Amino acid sequence: MTHFPILVCGASGQVGRRVIEILLEQQNGPIVATTRTPHKQTDLAHRGVDLRFADFDDRSSVITAFAGAKRILLISTNTIGVAGRRVKQHHNAISAAKEVGAEHLVYTSFLNPHNSHLGFLTADHAATETILEESGLGYTILRNSFYSEMVSRTLAGAASHGAIVSASGRGRVAYIAREDCAAAAAAALSSSFQGKRVLNITGPSLMNAEDLAQTATKLLGREVVAMPVSAEEFQSRLISSGVPVPLASLFAEIERGVSHGALEIQSDDFNELTGRSAKPITEFAASFLCLREGATGH
Repeated sequence: MTHFPILVCGASGQVGRRVIEILLEQQNGPIVATTRTPHKQTDLAHRGVDLRFADFDDRSSVITAFAGAKRILLISTNTIGVAGRRVKQHHNAISAAKEVGAEHLVYTSFLNPHNSHLGFLTADHAATETILEESGLGYTILRNSFYSEMVSRTLAGAASHGAIVSASGRGRVAYIAREDCAAAAAAALSSSFQGKRVLNITGPSLMNAEDLAQTATKLLGREVVAMPVSAEEFQSRLISSGVPVPLASLFAEIERGVSHGALEIQSDDFNELTGRSAKPITEFAASFLCLREGATGH
């Protein structure tokens, strides 16, 4: 239990919302939460959260919203359509935190942000980390791996067609549940740590397409095979299944990056930060496939 002002940015997002709920459950705070739509989060206000408007494109609104906060969680924004905009937004938040006298800033970054094979995903995070390192603030950088939820489409394909189609080769990822990322952020916020640290937030095991196929085989009780394809064919298959072209292209490039080992990092930082183990991808897969099989009657 803490008794210093904690501020969570992005109260309307899934991770931000869950972080706030965890802090409330732990009776940490007082809690301030920022969003562009405070009128849509009134239930949090009824639970004692101080909701404040903030638009990261408007630095003055961020300074006003951050007033009094001692520890701040900056969840990376989802603004990716305009070059440089997200970095500018993050810069506004970090400089505002410095101006209001915040003591520590927690930032949700991405695993291995300086790896060139996933630069299209990570460049903004690398730039933000540099801004934070140069700010003079104490900080905790949480480099999150891919969410376990990202394999939902892959597992659905395994259940429907008995195959996991992948262009990621033997590249492995230590997937971590979104819930665990929220738990890590809440732990970093409520911690008394005042220095500077970079933590890799990953699941407990590295998995490639073949590993996922073996897991699905065990869970479904029928054979699931890994089907390797090129990134181009992977993209084409996604488009044929109804995925919009820009999104299909993005997923294909992610597969290509993973095939080069861009995310092949497994760490126990989550355990040390939270005092418990992260949920394994096999547990997520079991829950997902159980729900899906029940819904389809298989």
